[in-house]
Amino acid sequence: MEFLLLGPLEVRDGNSAAKVGGAKQRALLALLLLDLGRVVAADRLIDELWGERAPASARKMVHVHVSNLRKALGAELVRTHAVGYSIEVEAATLDVERFEHLAAEGRAAIAAGDPAVASERLAKALSLWRGPALAEFSEPFAVREGARLEALRLAALEDRIEADLALGRHAGTATELDSLVRLHPHRERLRGQHMVALYRSGRQAEALASYRAAWRSLDEELGIQPSAELRELEQRILAHDPALAPPARAAGAALPRAAPQPQGATRYASRGDISLAFQVFGEGELELAVTTGWVLPMELFRDDPGFARFLDRLGSFARVLLWDKRGTGLSDRIAPGTRPTLEERTADLGTVIEAAGFRRPALLGLSEGCHLAALYAVAQPERTSMLALYGGWPRTLRADDYPWGDTPEWFATLVDLVREHWGDAGHLLQYWAPASQHDERLRAWWSRALRLGATPTAAAAWLELMIDVDLRETLSAIRAPCLVAHRRGDVIVPVGNGRSLAECIPDSEYVELPGTDHLWWTGDQDTLLDAIERFFSRPR
Repeated sequence: MEFLLLGPLEVRDGNSAAKVGGAKQRALLALLLLDLGRVVAADRLIDELWGERAPASARKMVHVHVSNLRKALGAELVRTHAVGYSIEVEAATLDVERFEHLAAEGRAAIAAGDPAVASERLAKALSLWRGPALAEFSEPFAVREGARLEALRLAALEDRIEADLALGRHAGTATELDSLVRLHPHRERLRGQHMVALYRSGRQAEALASYRAAWRSLDEELGIQPSAELRELEQRILAHDPALAPPARAAGAALPRAAPQPQGATRYASRGDISLAFQVFGEGELELAVTTGWVLPMELFRDDPGFARFLDRLGSFARVLLWDKRGTGLSDRIAPGTRPTLEERTADLGTVIEAAGFRRPALLGLSEGCHLAALYAVAQPERTSMLALYGGWPRTLRADDYPWGDTPEWFATLVDLVREHWGDAGHLLQYWAPASQHDERLRAWWSRALRLGATPTAAAAWLELMIDVDLRETLSAIRAPCLVAHRRGDVIVPVGNGRSLAECIPDSEYVELPGTDHLWWTGDQDTLLDAIERFFSRPR
């Protein structure tokens, strides 16, 4: 049996997942696992699970939860002691223990001057993470331990980057650090690594620009200056300090081999002068290329428990390709006032499919991503095995023969709302996910995802790009088996659009689902995922 805390809590028994009760029972299991092999007093369990709001029946409830855990996991694993309880499992079965062990081995290898071993151990440690640790819990212990584990993850990431820089992998590391310094602008070690990687890649001006960005961020947000070490590094870059040069190689020696990319690692594909970020994860036999809607950045997908769960379900039956469309997330941004055509963006999808090594994938289009997935199926019929579309529409504006579209006035109002309230998920969720608009965790995550996904100007531009969409005649050329799914009460894309989309695609299967949220990972995601998995499980 394997116990996983570095992401949504899971208990795996071979290839199957054990079911572990409700929220408090899961929290109790997580708390016992974090104190592996130690007795946790009943009083502490009550404090950690309920805090000051502990009910009078808390002690009895702990006993009930322990009893249910024994039924789920086996009576011998959860033990009763005079003052409390403990869980007795091998340390190697807990991903937190494996992570900390591998990270310690990596640090020791760095200290011993063996960066190749360090990089391998640390990359393996980081690959154990499936999302934020303990994010599904709000109990006091989870908030505290989640922050501790995240700090350990970032430290291990910095150690791995240090090892990679010692191995001369500065070019690829510089690209990775571009996003990391945006996500963690106040971590000076990451900033220093970014500056070194850029400098070693022959990008001195960008290295100095990175330092200036750190100075502005620290000064404006915290009122402090960069550390003495970071200021010294800037001077060394200005002086072209020979000690900053890449590590020397013996004459004729081969470049160090890159460590295998862990599942979900961000990689880049090039199309002309555009760099497109993508990730591949999952263990299933099916190749599945997923195109999400609008401007969501994939780097943050697993920071939201609902989104992480959606992806994990896809990864359970498919090898999944995710990507950031040009102008969004970690892919190259576009110049203000420029708008690539749908055909160009569809070709971008083909580029990342090719880079991922997918031969004849199934395609999943979500919201606006339906346009690109459908157009790829039209342009590359021999390279498309199946097609599933959720929350899509064939035409944007209303017409005499299309009563479900938006009026130009309403669409202009929507664009104005996006510009005015960009990054304010509390306001925008009333349109995209009304049933979930009061979920504070979702609001915080979506606000951050919007800000990091695109600027307000770019987000509005992508919306405006949709105004002229009318694919009704084009969709008739699709020959791949197709599923069209839509939620009946969708506010932002009314259900008539989904019905029309299905009518435009020959022999497509249409599934109408309950719910009002347009966002696919909110609301009843299981009903949608069940329909998608059933469809893709058919013989191809």
